[in-house]
Amino acid sequence: ELNVIVMENRELKEEVMKGTLRGWWIKKLKGGNLISSTDVPSVKFKDLMMTLIYWRKPNLVPQLRKMVRTARVQKVVFVAHCLTLRESLQMYAHIRKQERENEAKGLSFQSDKKFQLSAKWRALK
Repeated sequence: ELNVIVMENRELKEEVMKGTLRGWWIKKLKGGNLISSTDVPSVKFKDLMMTLIYWRKPNLVPQLRKMVRTARVQKVVFVAHCLTLRESLQMYAHIRKQERENEAKGLSFQSDKKFQLSAKWRALK
């Protein structure tokens, strides 16, 4: 969820930078400048603590707040799936690179625990 919060903050900053009416309202409501001198992704302490409460103690969260958070939770699930896919594809690319390097060196190391993609992903090659 913290990744989603960072993404939403970045979108708000872009709105302010574009000079749209929505960006103008956001800037007026926040009362300050959303644009920081450093572009380091960060989350406010309040957002962190609220996220921890939402996920660790859902019985303390009012029912109305839970209903409002439905869209964000769907985004969180989507981002989690995307990160899982990215990590698995990076691992697969790394293993393939090692196999190519070993073949180029003339080494024929065969492991019993070879990384296997599902049939769906192998069909995409």
